[in-house]
Amino acid sequence: MRKRGFTVAVIFLTAWVSSTVFAGQSGIDTGSVRLIPVAENIYAVAPSFAGASGALILSDGGHIVVDTHGSPASARALIDAVSRISDDPIRYVVNTHWHVDHHSGNLAYRETFGNDVVFISHDNTRKDIPTLGAEQFEQVVPYRSMAVQSANDVLAKNMDDHGEALAAEKITAIEAFRDEQIELAARPDYAYTLADLTYSDSITLHTDSDTVEVFFLHPAHTRSDSIVYLRDQEILIVGDLLTQPILWSWSSYPSQYVLTLKALEQLAVKKILIGHGGPVLDGKSYLVQARQFLEAAVAHAVLSHAAGLSEDKAIEAAAKNAAIEDFRRSFVSKTEDKLFDQMVGWTISRAYLEL
Repeated sequence: MRKRGFTVAVIFLTAWVSSTVFAGQSGIDTGSVRLIPVAENIYAVAPSFAGASGALILSDGGHIVVDTHGSPASARALIDAVSRISDDPIRYVVNTHWHVDHHSGNLAYRETFGNDVVFISHDNTRKDIPTLGAEQFEQVVPYRSMAVQSANDVLAKNMDDHGEALAAEKITAIEAFRDEQIELAARPDYAYTLADLTYSDSITLHTDSDTVEVFFLHPAHTRSDSIVYLRDQEILIVGDLLTQPILWSWSSYPSQYVLTLKALEQLAVKKILIGHGGPVLDGKSYLVQARQFLEAAVAHAVLSHAAGLSEDKAIEAAAKNAAIEDFRRSFVSKTEDKLFDQMVGWTISRAYLEL
């Protein structure tokens, strides 16, 4: 792989990044996006202001990106970061599901690489983006403006996360993100880019250095979550199947979510890249915790439903269910208790819908 030198200051947040810095491979912080080394030529991607985390797999001849964040502005920040370390283009983009914070940056890849970039998703993700995605786009208008304000706040402070003055190239990158995000925040229409290539069960990408498996198991976080697995490196990229500090289960299928996580537990996994929080987890302990919580919530919903309790009553009764409450401190601190209650409510509500 042909790599070029770069002068971007390296910011490594040891409090939340557990991955190793590999020989010849450093973390990159442009000010608007972070690339965090996970294994040789594999990075977790964390946008600073807009959208979910993703992943980057570098390969001679063409790279692979998993998820494109919440806006074209964040996607362009990643495209620029990649251009600093490689002359090769991005050739494949995988969208893990229909939530707008995972595919809204697609347009930037199409504009940059034209028809040479191939978008990949599950069949149902391609169907859901123009329908459910359009509905969600209307619901999250304030969040697009919040990203602009966050960028302005950082510029006003002129300070990075370590209290150091922003380097000139970071100021430029943040201003570029902000100016493009302003356009998105004001956009009245929903602009989306759909997959060119879809699959129902699995598809495998063979690169010069990696075999990248993309597959679907069961409805879980959504009805069509794509999972990306690098078997040789034992790295799993799961989108929002796993999120921290809680599971965002508002669109989930809890009983089948359990089956999905059980299946993933059987894989050899050293690192998991997740959609929010993290973004890199060591091993499968959080995966197991999430599965066990969902099992407890589903069991409570099944018993409550059988007893004739309404959905609201079942959610209220969950606060007295020891099997559920035992997980509270595993997910959140006391100051975040409302988040845990929200997760419980979402999960039971969706379990009732399944029932």
